[in-house]
Amino acid sequence: MRIAVLALLLGGCASGHAPGPGGQGGDGGEGGSGDGGSTPTGGKGGSTGTGGAVSTGGSSATGGSSATGGAAGGSTGTGGAPEADAGAPPVNEGAAPYGCTKCTRLFDGKTLTGWDTVKDAWVIKEGGVLASTGVAADIYTHEDLGDYRVFFQIRHLPAMGGKDHQPCVVLFGKRPADPTKAARSLGGAQFQPPNGYSWNYGVGGTFSSPAGKMKLDAKVWNQCEIVVKEAGSFKAACCTVTPDKPCKTFEVLSWKGPGRKHPFDLMMHNGGLFDEYREIWIERGQTDDSYLSQK
Repeated sequence: MRIAVLALLLGGCASGHAPGPGGQGGDGGEGGSGDGGSTPTGGKGGSTGTGGAVSTGGSSATGGSSATGGAAGGSTGTGGAPEADAGAPPVNEGAAPYGCTKCTRLFDGKTLTGWDTVKDAWVIKEGGVLASTGVAADIYTHEDLGDYRVFFQIRHLPAMGGKDHQPCVVLFGKRPADPTKAARSLGGAQFQPPNGYSWNYGVGGTFSSPAGKMKLDAKVWNQCEIVVKEAGSFKAACCTVTPDKPCKTFEVLSWKGPGRKHPFDLMMHNGGLFDEYREIWIERGQTDDSYLSQK
């Protein structure tokens, strides 16, 4: 009798402490990391088997929220581009480039505040990088600009299917009537950084490109400066980012034509392209029209 009772008690203890099924450990690959899939692997969330599902949307206060956040992050990884930038200066730290004392950030490195685009076309990656997700939709400033100087760093990642194309920015375009719909080119004058290729999307005017200019590798980080006059002109100069000091730019393109205030537009030429921008600074109403990046 005692043996039977003891066996019954032992059996009850063993079944009472047996581990439950645990949980599914989160969806992992859908969400990516909290900043919208900034790692090249598209996210490692939910790796434990103890339950506790992770977010599947990759949402964050950085503006990279969407159910496709992980996919956007993964697209960078498949492009084969390095996540780290050899020798590049810290992002979102320190003063404006080239001693531009009146410059302020046009892109804060954390949110899409001040910019218009369609949902999921652009996300913010680790390190304050504004990245396209392969959707054929521009992103442009909510503000119309007149006389201004803009700095930015840019690199182009290998295309995912479809036809590759140089990265593009557009000036002197017209603001789209509906910012919730995908826009392309805004009917302006296109500059393709860093090498100064160009295209007229209906604004008219004349492009000029210096003879014998150097050719830069668009797939590494390059620094560009554009000086814009509302009356109808811009000029652009670029150089490859160096690890120890600001690079000295050389002019790659200039344009003259009809003037007007306009959004500063980062153009996505076609679907399947992946361009990245960082350190976007602006000086409004500049009086010195020379390049600060050449001094």
